[in-house]
Amino acid sequence: MNAAKISSFVMYALIAIGIIVLIMTFMGSYDPILYVSYLFMGLTVLAMVGGALAGIANKPQSARGILVGVGGLVVVLLVGYVLSDGNDYETYNTTYGLSKLSGTLLYSLYVLFGLSIVSIVVSAVMRYTR
Repeated sequence: MNAAKISSFVMYALIAIGIIVLIMTFMGSYDPILYVSYLFMGLTVLAMVGGALAGIANKPQSARGILVGVGGLVVVLLVGYVLSDGNDYETYNTTYGLSKLSGTLLYSLYVLFGLSIVSIVVSAVMRYTR
């Protein structure tokens, strides 16, 4: 089985999981959204680390760039963790740890979204000033 078939299978499996969770949410249960979000985050981190290791193994001179990217993501996650307080766990009937992790992921998303907007603007400005 080649990589394209494997990635297609994984994509369809993740879409199916997302649809099942969406249906469960419409039925009134919000916990599956949190747990599937954590699962997807874990899979993303594993894929990132696996991709970084594969990139280093295939092209050792690219190790610096890969490590800078992984380090940048770790810094963004640490910033999200520091900004998250997790004090609203009673409001959402969950634990402090899950509330802290949810806040960390949300703040990390906000930081990455802001950085992507800044990079788009800087790219456009650089293109027109050259």
